[in-house]
Amino acid sequence: MAVELNNIRFHYASNPGKTVLNIPSWSVQNNDHILVTGPSGCGKSTLLSILCGLEHPNEGSVTLFGERIDKMNARQRDRFRANHIGYIFQKLNLIPYLNAIDNIMLATRFCESNKVTSYQEVMAMLDSLNMSAQDWNKPIRLLSVGQQQRVAIARALINKPKLLIADEPTSSLDLSNRDAFMALLMSMIEMTNMTLLFVSHDVSLSGYFNHTQQLKQINHIEGGDNAF
Repeated sequence: MAVELNNIRFHYASNPGKTVLNIPSWSVQNNDHILVTGPSGCGKSTLLSILCGLEHPNEGSVTLFGERIDKMNARQRDRFRANHIGYIFQKLNLIPYLNAIDNIMLATRFCESNKVTSYQEVMAMLDSLNMSAQDWNKPIRLLSVGQQQRVAIARALINKPKLLIADEPTSSLDLSNRDAFMALLMSMIEMTNMTLLFVSHDVSLSGYFNHTQQLKQINHIEGGDNAF
């Protein structure tokens, strides 16, 4: 099993009276590709933070690939995240003054020694993403949106994670760029034995995935979708 959540309850320390997540039980199979949908502010990003170990549940267990990350200390969670989880952010979060290769190599610095990545592997990844070699050494700020998306995908995949998380990466894209991004991402995913968890408010993306779930189906908040 890739993801197992049991009896999860979470509230932010700044507002202890407001429950953000109440998930009795939820699981994701290995190699599954799942879309979790819901309107902005319903708790999708909080769920991802719990899964990545960036937030700690007030109650319950978080198990990824058989390991209880809620039982790990901060350093152990950081190491687990670096070795097993790839992340594509909504705003990509690339370093604007670094070039494509260095942005990707930055993601490899925190991995175990047996996952050390060479520049040749990074260049092969960019080539497989159909990014022209003449753009590899340009600062990210000089690249097009489409090129930056390719770099973000490469950065998320370069450490060969077991789980790839995507947090609304298509939310600011027009329809053409959205479809191009999804086609590129899914073509790369199909080459691996990777579990994909993609969150979005855009239910029209469901055709790309094995399963689609609304967050409110697994997050039992009294009064409806009133989380962060």
